[in-house]
Amino acid sequence: MAVPATANRPDSRTLSWSPGLVTAALLVISVLVSLWLFSPVFWDRLGGDSRVFYAAARLERAGGDPYNFAQLTAEESRISAAAGPLSGGSAYSAAPYHYPPAMTRAWEALAPLGDRGFYWSNLVILLALGLLGLELILTALSCAAAGWSGSSS
Repeated sequence: MAVPATANRPDSRTLSWSPGLVTAALLVISVLVSLWLFSPVFWDRLGGDSRVFYAAARLERAGGDPYNFAQLTAEESRISAAAGPLSGGSAYSAAPYHYPPAMTRAWEALAPLGDRGFYWSNLVILLALGLLGLELILTALSCAAAGWSGSSS
């Protein structure tokens, strides 16, 4: 007897999502703000937080203490001096570093790429992890919608 291809699998239903007016408006606003932030107006300010992460990674790599604000500020100043002056100044000031040591060690692997290389690599990695997380959430929702709970009983 032939077994259908869908035996012992959740329904082949797909999730359907149709946003309401408020959700659609918020998504449009979010896209517009994102486009504005990545416009030439803000290009000299891209990666302000990344500069702190990069400074912390460089400090850790050199045996310094990224949690020491004086050391971190000095390292950020060295990075800024090496990158050259910004055309319109900078909107960022030195910020303390409060990320866990595991993050510092992960960022330490990207430190040899330089300031901009660190920024773009970090962006790509975090984007990929965010998309993976979204995919996992959508898969879990799909399984829940199909009635699969994941328990063996």
